[in-house]
Amino acid sequence: MKHRRISIKSIVISLFVLVTLITSSIAIGLQYYHSKEMAREQARAKYQMMAESVSDAVTDVGDDAITAVKYLSHLGAILNTPSKDVIRKVFTSILKDNPTFYSVFYATENNYAYIIINLDSMSDVRRKNNALKQDRWLIIERSADSDGMTQYDSFYDANFNLRKKIKRKNVFSPTLRSWYINATRGSVFRTEPYLFLPEEVTGITFSTEVPTSRGKEVVGIDFTLSHFNKLLQENNVSDVSHNFIYLPSGELVASSEPSFRQQPLPKSEPLALTAEEQKLISDTPVLRVSNQENWAPIDFTISGRPAGLIPDLLYMVGQSTGLEFDFLNGTGEKSLRQAYTNGVLDILTVVPDVPSNQDLGLFSQPILKSPFAIAVSDNKHYEKLQDLNGKRLALLSNWPIISLIKEKYPLIDIVTYSHVDEALKAVSKGDVDAFIDAEAVLSYVSEQFMINNLSYHALNIEYDLTLSLVLPPEKKALLNIINRAIASLTPQQKKYLHQKWLGSDAEVKHTGVVPYVELINFAADEDYQNQLIEKNSNDDGYFYYVRDVRRGGHDQIFFASMIPKESVYAASEEKNSYIYFYIGPIITCVTSVSRVLCKTDS
Repeated sequence: MKHRRISIKSIVISLFVLVTLITSSIAIGLQYYHSKEMAREQARAKYQMMAESVSDAVTDVGDDAITAVKYLSHLGAILNTPSKDVIRKVFTSILKDNPTFYSVFYATENNYAYIIINLDSMSDVRRKNNALKQDRWLIIERSADSDGMTQYDSFYDANFNLRKKIKRKNVFSPTLRSWYINATRGSVFRTEPYLFLPEEVTGITFSTEVPTSRGKEVVGIDFTLSHFNKLLQENNVSDVSHNFIYLPSGELVASSEPSFRQQPLPKSEPLALTAEEQKLISDTPVLRVSNQENWAPIDFTISGRPAGLIPDLLYMVGQSTGLEFDFLNGTGEKSLRQAYTNGVLDILTVVPDVPSNQDLGLFSQPILKSPFAIAVSDNKHYEKLQDLNGKRLALLSNWPIISLIKEKYPLIDIVTYSHVDEALKAVSKGDVDAFIDAEAVLSYVSEQFMINNLSYHALNIEYDLTLSLVLPPEKKALLNIINRAIASLTPQQKKYLHQKWLGSDAEVKHTGVVPYVELINFAADEDYQNQLIEKNSNDDGYFYYVRDVRRGGHDQIFFASMIPKESVYAASEEKNSYIYFYIGPIITCVTSVSRVLCKTDS
C-alpha cells in the first residue's frame, strides 16, 4: 500500500489557516467582550449623570425648603402681627424666589392657619382651586368664629387686587396634621405623601416649630408630587428606562410609569328616598371622612390619594344617594379619632365593633367581617394564641385587641408597629415571631411590598374582626340612609369590590410601591448603589441603578432606574454585526484559497 505524503507546502498553508482562524476568533471574542463592557460603562455613565441631575434637583428642592422653613421660624414677632400685609409680603417673596414651592403656611395651637398658594406652581393648580387664569395667588385663612371652624379663600391677581373672597366651613384642623404634631424647634420635619385639602392635591410638607412663648406655632412649605414627576421627565435620558423616586420603604414619590387609573365603578341604582330624606341630603355639606394611610386593601392611600375597599364603597354610596365625601389623611389613627371627637370629621371608617369603641357614636351595619389570620416565617406554625406564650407578637398600634390579649395572655410579648409592612418585615427578618391581622390585609400587603418568605393561616382566636363606619348621634338620619345604600349594593358592585380588593388576584397590589423588590433591597444596601447592577439570572432582562439622592441624609429619598439589557447592548450588537460581516468573508476566502492550493500541491 502506497502511503500518501503531505508536502511542506500543505502543512504551512494549513497552519496559516489555523492561525488565521484562531486569531480571528480571539479578535472577535475580545471585541465582543470589550463592546459589551463599553456598553455597560456608557450606560452606567449615562444613568450616573441622570442620577446626579435628579439628585441635585431633589437636594436643591429639599435644601431650599429647609432653608426657607428655618428662615420663617425666626420671624416670630412678624408672624403674630395683627396685620397680615407683612406676612403676605414675606410668604410671596419666598414663593417667587422658589417657583417649585406650592404653598407657604403658618399655624397655631388654636387651629388658626394662614396659607398662601402659588397658583403658577403646577399646570392644573387653578382647576384644583377653582381659580381663574388671571388669579396669581390664593390666600386661605382658617380660624374659629361663631359658626365654628371657618375658612376664607381670597383670590388675588399678580398686583394683589382682590377678585373674590368666599367663606366656607373649614375642612380640617391644622393641629391634627402630622406636620404640626411632629414639628419641633431647631429641626425640620418632612411628611410622607398625603392629600392636601380642600384642593385634593397630593404632596409632602416640610415644617418646623417657631421659637415662641405663645404656645406651639408651626411654619411650613408644601410641594406637590407632580413636581417630582416633572423632575423625572426633564432629566430622563432614555425612552425605554423605568425611573422612580421613592422612600426606603418602597413607597413611590414619583415614577415614569403610567399612573394608576382606577377602573370606573359599576353604576349604582338611585336609592329610593322620601322627600324629607332628599331635603336632608340637599342640606348636608360634604361629609368629612377619615382615611387610614397604611391599612391596605381596606383603607389606605396611594401616593396620598384615598384607596381601598372603604373609599370605593363610599363612592358607591355617594352615587346612589347624592351624598358627597371628602377624605382626610396625612395623620395617624389617634389624630383622626381626635378630629372626629372635635367635630372636624363626620365619619370614622374601619372602626372595630368592640366594647371599648361603643362611646364613639352610632355604628353602621358591618362593612367587613373577617377572622383574624397570622403571618409567620415559613418554618413556623401556631394554631392558637396560647401557642404564642413566650413569643414576640407584632400588632398594629392602637388596636383594641391589644388590651384583650394582654389581659388573657400576659406571657405573650407584644411589639407594636405603625405600618403593616413594617410588622411583616419584622416577621420576615426574625425580629418578631408572628403578626396578627385580617387575612386580606396580610396577603395584600406582603405581595404589595414583595415580602415572599412568609406563610399565612387562620388563627383559632375568640375574636372576629368586625368593622363599621361610626357617625355622631346627631347624624342618625344620615346613617340610616348610608346603611340602606350599603344594603342595596348590587351583586355586580359587591363582586367588583371583592375582586378588586379582597380576592386572591386583587388587581392593584403594587400600586403606590416600586414594582420590583430589587429596588427596595438595593436601597437598603450601600454596596449596590451608584453602580450598574446586573443580576445573575437568565429571566431578568434589566440592569439596575440605585442612588440615595439625599446623599445619606436622615430623610432618605432614592432614585432608581431599570434599563432593559437589550437597549444597553443594542449599539454593541450592531457594531459586532459589522465585524462579523467583514471578517467572515475574509476567513471564508482564506479557507477556500488554502483548499485550492492544497489540491494543486497534491
